[in-house]
Amino acid sequence: MAMSSNETIKQSVIAGLGIAFISAHTVATELDERRLVTLDFEGLPVIRQWFVLSRKDKVLPPPAQAMLDFLSARGAQFLPRTHGRLGLTRASPRARRG
Repeated sequence: MAMSSNETIKQSVIAGLGIAFISAHTVATELDERRLVTLDFEGLPVIRQWFVLSRKDKVLPPPAQAMLDFLSARGAQFLPRTHGRLGLTRASPRARRG
C-alpha cells in the first residue's frame, strides 16, 4: 500500500496496520512518546546527505546569505537525535531468525 501523507503513515502504524519506512525526523516525537519503535533491520538506517546549493556565478542576496550562515552555525541542532534511544529498538523478525 502507498500513502502520500506522513501523518497518515504514522497513524496507520500506530493503529497496528503494518510497518513503515519513514524518516526518523518525521517520527521523533512518536519515538520519544513510545507510541512507535524502530526495528533493527539489516541495512538500516539509510543515511541521507543534504546540500545547500547556489549558483556559482551569482552573489547571494543578504537574506540568502543569512540563511546559509544560520544553517552552517546552527542547522544541525534541528535534526532529530536518533542515537542513544535505549529501549526504543526491537529486533526485526528476520534478525531474530538469524
